[in-house]
Amino acid sequence: MKTSTDYLLFWGKAGGELPGEPAWHPAAYHNLDVAAVAGVLLDINPRRLASMARLFGASPANARQVIVTLIALHDVGKFAEAFQCKVQEHWPQPALGDFKHSNGPRHDQTGFDLREKLNFFELLGPSFDAGWRPSHVAAIWSAIAGHHGKPVDRNGSTETIDGARRAGIANALAFATEAASLFGPFSGLGKPKAPDLAVLSWSLAGLAVLADWIGSNRDFFPYRRPDKTLADYWSDIQPVAKRAVAVSGIEPVAAAEHSSAASLFPTLSKPSPLQALMSAVALPDGPLLAIVEDVTGSGKTEAAMLLAARLIGDSRAYGLFFVLPTMATANAMFEQLGETYRRLFCAAAPPSLVLAHGRRALHTGFQASILRQSLSQRSERVAEAQGVQSSAVCAAWVADDRRKSSRRMSVWAPSIRRFSARCRRAIQRCGCAASATVC
Repeated sequence: MKTSTDYLLFWGKAGGELPGEPAWHPAAYHNLDVAAVAGVLLDINPRRLASMARLFGASPANARQVIVTLIALHDVGKFAEAFQCKVQEHWPQPALGDFKHSNGPRHDQTGFDLREKLNFFELLGPSFDAGWRPSHVAAIWSAIAGHHGKPVDRNGSTETIDGARRAGIANALAFATEAASLFGPFSGLGKPKAPDLAVLSWSLAGLAVLADWIGSNRDFFPYRRPDKTLADYWSDIQPVAKRAVAVSGIEPVAAAEHSSAASLFPTLSKPSPLQALMSAVALPDGPLLAIVEDVTGSGKTEAAMLLAARLIGDSRAYGLFFVLPTMATANAMFEQLGETYRRLFCAAAPPSLVLAHGRRALHTGFQASILRQSLSQRSERVAEAQGVQSSAVCAAWVADDRRKSSRRMSVWAPSIRRFSARCRRAIQRCGCAASATVC
C-alpha cells in the first residue's frame, strides 16, 4: 500500500556498500545534501548572493530561499523509472511495482521536462507572481536542471515524461511538495527582465554544478538508510555541509591587510613605471577590464598581481586566473607564482594555487602541493603546508578535477588563438593599440 513517504525508496546514488553504510543513498536525501551545500556557498559569498538577488529583484534573504528550494529539486528527474532501472537491485518495487527496463532521456532532461507538473507557481506560492511567466521560470529552472555541464533542451516537450509510470511522477511531486515546505513561506520576487534572467541563469548553473560536486562526495555525505523524515535529515546535514565546504578548500580567504609592491615582491628593489601605475591608478566602480601593455621585461606579471591585490583587498575579487598559450609557459608561471601568490591573502589559511592543464599530473611540483586532508586533519595539514619547501598548496578536492579550478588562483594553458584574435579586434574597434597583453 502506498504511503506518503514512498519517495524515500527511490535511490539517487549507488556505489557499493561500505562499512556502516548501505549500498545506496535516497534521491530525496541527495537532493537535500546538494541544497544544504548551496545554502552554505551562498552564505560564505554574500557579494555573490547580493548580485543574484538584484537580478531576481528580491532581497538577499528571499533570493536565497528560492534558490535553495530550486536546488533541492535539482535531481527530481531521478524519480523516473528510466533512471531507477539503471540499478536493478535498488529498484523501488513497493512504489513502482515489478522491475521493468525503461528508456528515456537523461535524468536532468527529465527533471526539466517535469516543470509543468511540478507547477512552480503553486509550489513556491507568491514567489513567482508580479509578471513571472512560465518561460521566465523555465529560464532559471533549465540552469539548475542542467547541472551536469550539458544544457537541457528548453524546446523539448513535457511529453517526454508521459511514458513514465504515474507512481514515479507522483512520488517526484510528493517529494517536491514536502521539500518546498521546509523552506517556505515564500516572499515575492520582482518583475523579471530578460537580460537579468540570462545573466542569472549562468550564476545559478555554476552554483548548482559546484554544490552537486560537493554534495555528491561520499566522503562528505555517506549513504544513509531512508529512516528519517526530510525535516529531520535536513537538520542533521547542516553542520555536515559546512564542514564539506570548508574541507573542499573553496571558502573565501581574507585578503592581506596591506598589499604593496614591497610586501608582494620583497626582492623587488624598485617598481617599474608600469608597476607603480598599477599600484596607484584610480579604479572605477563596478566591473573592470584592465588591458596592460608594455615592452618585454617591464614586469607585466607583477603589475597584474598588484592590480589583482587591490581588487581582492577591496572585496571586488576573490582570486584570479593566469591564461597562458602553452603548457610549458603555464608550468613556468605556476613555479613563478608559488612564492608570491599567498602574499595576496592573510596567513591564517592558505588559498589554492591550481595548475589546470591536461598534463599537470606530470608536474611534480603541483603534485607535491596537493593537501590530502580530511575533516580532522585540516588544521594540521595547513600548518604543515606552510613549512614545505614549495609554498604552493592546493586543496585535494579542488585538484582532483580541472573543471573545479575556478577558485582562488589558477594557471591555465588552453589554445587561446581565437580568444586573442577577438581581443585584438575589440581593441581595434575601441581605438586602442592593436596588440596587448590581457591580464
